[in-house]
Amino acid sequence: MSDATIYDVAKSANVSITTVSRVLNSPDQVNEATRSRVLAAIDRLHFVPKAEAAARARKGTGRIGILAPFITYPSFVQRLRGVTMLGDAAYELVIYNVDSASRRDSYLATLPVTRRLDGLIVMALPFGDAAGERLRTPHLETVQIECVHPYFSSVEIDNIAGGGLVARYFVARGHRRFGFVGDADVPDYAIHTSEQRLFGFQQELSMAGLPLDPNRKSK
Repeated sequence: MSDATIYDVAKSANVSITTVSRVLNSPDQVNEATRSRVLAAIDRLHFVPKAEAAARARKGTGRIGILAPFITYPSFVQRLRGVTMLGDAAYELVIYNVDSASRRDSYLATLPVTRRLDGLIVMALPFGDAAGERLRTPHLETVQIECVHPYFSSVEIDNIAGGGLVARYFVARGHRRFGFVGDADVPDYAIHTSEQRLFGFQQELSMAGLPLDPNRKSK
């Protein structure tokens, strides 16, 4: 475990210790450039706050974090209901709602070092290698749902295959006129499931010689 202190991080990032504290506890209050500089210093020094270091020396916290967007959507409610089955195992569930790209990035950067979690479930939120390293370095057990990263176990939904499955069903039943209605204005921090399903749908129809009329696509 690193012996780096918050003072070392502040010096390395050329900021005050107050700024480092804000990055760890209230990242939305720090501009992106400064936040990135502080996080780079944290990664470089392998910094772990003292309170968190002490917590890791003790037994598990009995807390599972869930990082997810759209938590009021019916499909996400169903997934959350599945996760709540952990309740019988005396685990406390902590839900972190993501409503912007900066919020996603802040959670992925700070959860591994500031929250006392035994595990983290990341739903439908793709992230890159830098975020993956931050999750992996402190050995925070992480599982992804609907997205895939080579560092972690995942439960993947094949949206392209799903779209193709629907098309094959329609074609097999003799239908020859098709339409598609999907989500519009999907935020940049989430996966574009409708686009993937449409691709699979159109691909299967094209193989059957029944291309989808562009005027029958709605998003």
